[in-house]
Amino acid sequence: MAGERRRHPRRAAAWSASWIAARGAGAGEVCDVSEGGLGLRTSRGVRLPEPGDVLHLSVVIRPDVILTPVALVANTHPEGRVGVAFSQVSSADAFILRQYAEGRGVP
Repeated sequence: MAGERRRHPRRAAAWSASWIAARGAGAGEVCDVSEGGLGLRTSRGVRLPEPGDVLHLSVVIRPDVILTPVALVANTHPEGRVGVAFSQVSSADAFILRQYAEGRGVP
């Protein structure tokens, strides 16, 4: 987005996601993704995780492609947006994220 410096390019996405954290669980939609992290939009009423929280994510791209990275919450916004940075990603998930972020789609 304008004025932001990022290590990895990000692309818009519309994937369902859920997470489990020490403070509880939640669900929402992935709105953008890169090799390094993703942005989530949460449903109204969902308790937002806080910066620094560890999230165990389940991201459903399609029924046969489900990513399960672990991420740290980088920031939250009152309107329900959460930005996370991946801390653990399997090599298979990293490959899919890289392909998508580079505009090659999901294998």
